[in-house]
Amino acid sequence: MKGVLHQAKPKEIVSMLMAYTENDKMTDDLLVHFENVFKEKFEDVNAEDISKYYYCFTKLGFKGEGSFYKYLQKSLTKLIDTFEGPHLRCMFCKFDEVESSRLNTGVRGRLVDRANELIKHRKISAYDV
Repeated sequence: MKGVLHQAKPKEIVSMLMAYTENDKMTDDLLVHFENVFKEKFEDVNAEDISKYYYCFTKLGFKGEGSFYKYLQKSLTKLIDTFEGPHLRCMFCKFDEVESSRLNTGVRGRLVDRANELIKHRKISAYDV
């Protein structure tokens, strides 16, 4: 399985991550492997990949090491203007749990700003987030 992840494209990796998360099949070892693969391929991910990675790691209890979130936030900041409603929605998973959140204040602010921008241009409604 681990060899498959290293050869897979980001979209395929995210699909596997979502499947393992949604079906309660994630193990600690596998989660660490997903984390390491993200760090290796973080420059190749898009907004959808980032949001699904964040959603899964948050849903599993804010798992992951600090360096994983550093890479995730770096990618998110670079691609913030490409986040649309469905992707943005995943980033707001457990957003109100500020003490547990692994996103820094600046990134959290950029996410809120992006949501407000999409609401202003009527690309999403406030209820979507």
